[in-house]
Amino acid sequence: MGSLGKTLSFGSFSLKGKYPALAVLFLALVLRLAHLAFVMGSPLTFEPGPEEADYQRFGEAVSAWLGQNAPEFAAMNAGYGFLLGGVFHLFDDNLFVVYLLQALADTATVAGVMIAGRLLGRERAGRCGAALYAVTSTAIMFSATLTVDVWASAFATWWVVAALTVPRSRSAWGWAALGALSGLGAVLESTLLWFVLFSLMLPLLYRWPPDVADKPTVWRRFGLVAVGGIVVLSPWSWRNYQTYGTVSPLPSNTGIVLHELYNDRNPEAGSDVSGFAHFRYPIETWRADAAEADRRAGKQLSPGQIDAYWWDEALHFMAAHPATVVADVLRKNLLWFGSSEVEAGRSVDDEKRFSPILRVIPQSGVWLLGIGLVGLLCFDRRWLIVAAPIAAAWITMLLLLPDTRFRFQAASMLALGGGAMIDLSLRFWRDRRHWQPMGIALVAATTISCSAVIIGHRYPGLPTQAGRVAWGYINLGSMQKAWEIAERAVGNDPGDGESLQARGYLLIVQSQYAAATRDLQRAILLRPYSSRAHYTLARAYAINRRHDLALAEAKIAVDLNASPLHQALLDQLGDDGSSLRSPRSDPDQALLDELGYDSGGSLGGNDPSSAATGSP
Repeated sequence: MGSLGKTLSFGSFSLKGKYPALAVLFLALVLRLAHLAFVMGSPLTFEPGPEEADYQRFGEAVSAWLGQNAPEFAAMNAGYGFLLGGVFHLFDDNLFVVYLLQALADTATVAGVMIAGRLLGRERAGRCGAALYAVTSTAIMFSATLTVDVWASAFATWWVVAALTVPRSRSAWGWAALGALSGLGAVLESTLLWFVLFSLMLPLLYRWPPDVADKPTVWRRFGLVAVGGIVVLSPWSWRNYQTYGTVSPLPSNTGIVLHELYNDRNPEAGSDVSGFAHFRYPIETWRADAAEADRRAGKQLSPGQIDAYWWDEALHFMAAHPATVVADVLRKNLLWFGSSEVEAGRSVDDEKRFSPILRVIPQSGVWLLGIGLVGLLCFDRRWLIVAAPIAAAWITMLLLLPDTRFRFQAASMLALGGGAMIDLSLRFWRDRRHWQPMGIALVAATTISCSAVIIGHRYPGLPTQAGRVAWGYINLGSMQKAWEIAERAVGNDPGDGESLQARGYLLIVQSQYAAATRDLQRAILLRPYSSRAHYTLARAYAINRRHDLALAEAKIAVDLNASPLHQALLDQLGDDGSSLRSPRSDPDQALLDELGYDSGGSLGGNDPSSAATGSP
């Protein structure tokens, strides 16, 4: 442990070669804080993406300890929802604090990459890998989003550090701690469940030091890992059993996600939405799937029964169409190696519009996979530990969706592999006698990177989300910009429900109630579970003195999302609706005042933390 003790000092956290290490950490933190500074005033921050808005609602429910066990939250990762709830409870639903914590957590991930390199005996490779991760575009982007991705990356990195450290320890408690850490990751993000399996395999695959390699000790370590995982997962299993009737500690949405890909209305498996659920918000999708499962079963099902039903439907379809499954797996493999970022909830092109940092840094898929995969071969037999997060991300993409956030879970260890590749190159320049392995490595990395570019052009990422940008400008009070974007988006795609809602709202601002009503009714046909669409239509009806219709829409909005804003409208209409006035003198500000907005654009009246429940 002498060398390890020089590498790590958990009391004061020191790294050998501290000045280069500190420079890399400083670079990582500055890039993330600079990105955060740019995006905090952007419309994307004032209009969270679909998954972000749902997790914000989850976190707010946990913070208030009211509604945190609602059925739709059964399909969401409880660990991240409760993490947000704790932050919201301490800092009053402030998203800036969340983003700041995530920037710090991702900077700590950079440190974890350096420590992993040191533990592998490749200190320079660790520093180079940390530098690569510091400038990884997806890491910078996710640090300022309300998603679990930064925390998942941090978990994967520190799991590798723990997995490299624990086998050298003579203490049995380290193995139990590794199991507990793996269980915590599974609660944080269900796709991290693979690490529980990897932790259970570790005592069987890596038997060092030699004096403790006898079978009884190996199986005792296996048992300690299992006990640690069970201790952490048991409270979450109990919670799910008490509230949802499911024993599993994981979200009840795996079958739903699988059926969205494999169903009779989607024979090519080319979409991630089933035929009857035309929604992008996870809660909206869950409600639609739940309602359809209830209708087919002829009774109301529990969240666990709903998920089991869609599991059965998806497996039946897959068994009847094996060629479709094979073709889809091949397509996902291509996307895994592609240079484009395919993110279901966010558009990278939109992110670049408002962050100069992302515009300057090339997308990581172009280079990270190429040098990262080849660089793994530069390590000793412990490369299998480094490869574990990469394997978990790859398997998750093959089973579920070819989503950027799943590939991102492998980014830190791919960066470490890339650091090993750079270290090998530097060694080659000093001693050119070993040119053959270096030449082979360069050819392999170049081939993978070039293939990534070709595949990326064939499978481009998510197109711009005009509706989200329009709503963000509305929340900022920039009505003209919002109108230009929404009008252009609806003209290009009349089925863009989000942009239709935004245009309908803006038409209310312009006192064009008939046109607004038409847009909002069309939006509801496309997205009947959108609480904002029903709420905005209720406002249009109310201002136009159509009280009964307004009351009906307001009730639907509250049923879908019982936010204070929606409840306040229902209470007003429940009286006689007389408190609602049609804006006359200054339509923009008057309507914004009625809806609870301050068009000044300050974070005081337009705190991003209110975007999900404070927007119409």
